[in-house]
Amino acid sequence: MDSAKLAKKIKKLQEVISRFEDKQNGFYVYSDSGDYVIDPFCPAQLFIESRVFPQLFPHQVECLQWLWKLHKMEQGGILGDDMGLGKTVQLASFLGSLFYSELIKAALIIVPKSLISQWEAECQKWAPESLVVITFHGSKAKREKTLNSFTMNSGGICLTTYGMVLTNYDVLNDIGWDYVILDEAHKIRNHTTKQYKAVQKIEAPHKVLLTGTPIMNDLRNLWALFDYACDGQLFGTLKNFTEEFESPILLGNDRKANEFERQTGAKTAQLLRNRIKPHFLRREKCDVFQKRQEQEEEEGTEQC
Repeated sequence: MDSAKLAKKIKKLQEVISRFEDKQNGFYVYSDSGDYVIDPFCPAQLFIESRVFPQLFPHQVECLQWLWKLHKMEQGGILGDDMGLGKTVQLASFLGSLFYSELIKAALIIVPKSLISQWEAECQKWAPESLVVITFHGSKAKREKTLNSFTMNSGGICLTTYGMVLTNYDVLNDIGWDYVILDEAHKIRNHTTKQYKAVQKIEAPHKVLLTGTPIMNDLRNLWALFDYACDGQLFGTLKNFTEEFESPILLGNDRKANEFERQTGAKTAQLLRNRIKPHFLRREKCDVFQKRQEQEEEEGTEQC
């Protein structure tokens, strides 16, 4: 590259850098609006509204970074935080930021009926005010009217229930979703049920599952959830998963296992943990609160 072209590129980069103020935790502030942004020098940028970012706790900011990393890789994942850490807040603020950044047009959130009102409130709080949020539920006429309105408004967030998906997956799949979010995702941990098969028929390039229930105890349940979240790319078929992971781990855990089988089982279990690590985020409440308390104490000491 000749010196003139190189100088031009350097000048352009300097102009871009000058528009941002460096911040901690990998975020920058966009000087024109005060919004926070991840990856300001990449073609795709995730903007978080200036009214939203300051309200997020550090562990919730960490979750947004993890979700953004999955988004860029076009991969799915499972958020398995303890209850009380704000899984709904984290997903609502992330989706809101994606819409705010004009990176997606339509997101489907599937939840138990009892959680619809909670999700409506959180979406209205954390998403942009102009974003359309609808609920696909009720009579057939009401559902049709809701979806027509959704389509006419060029998308937004659609909330629905597992029961609605079971009987309306074909109608819902016609929309063309950018994201599908499953709350209380352990409801589809059994891959042989009608519910699992119905949810699996709704296609989207990005899928995120939320569950506060540990998913590590039953290996086939684990396979089913990650098979959905990652479109079968993480483990392959159940047969492949059984041969590569389930059988060696179960054999090694058997009380009659010999030393070689125990060692093989332990190594296989570690390989399994390594495989799911990029796609699985779980924080326990006690650890998060302890870390927060330590940070507050450290900040207080520095101020003194």
